[in-house]
Amino acid sequence: MSDLLARDTVPEDVYATSGTDWLANDPQARGQANVMEPPVPRTGRYAGIAPAAHTGADRRPIVYLTRRFLPDPAQLVLVQEHLVRPGERLDHIAAQHFGDPELFWRICDADRIMNPAELAEPGRRLRITLASELSAGGDWTISA
Repeated sequence: MSDLLARDTVPEDVYATSGTDWLANDPQARGQANVMEPPVPRTGRYAGIAPAAHTGADRRPIVYLTRRFLPDPAQLVLVQEHLVRPGERLDHIAAQHFGDPELFWRICDADRIMNPAELAEPGRRLRITLASELSAGGDWTISA
């Protein structure tokens, strides 16, 4: 497993970690903390979600991410709507509106959809919103 997921095969800036070796075989023997940070892309759906750990029977920590609750779409500031055309893909739509195809999950959140494939139906109107952290508590007016 560690050969396939070796940390040195992934660029450092991809993950929002503090440099801990999340694949360490024995973090206690290496003098590391009991709770390691799992890899989370900085632009990913789980960025900013605190990791937690459970101690396994072998006394090693099993690191996992706590639950992420979907934001209320009514609280997200609508920037525009996008009408899905035949052959469009959600990652291409995200790249067009956000400049990053991996931000497709923001469209899922805005439309309260768990399965991204549901959003690629031609004729469907997708909500393109500000990020939830920008929408929260702000009095925003978006003008054309």
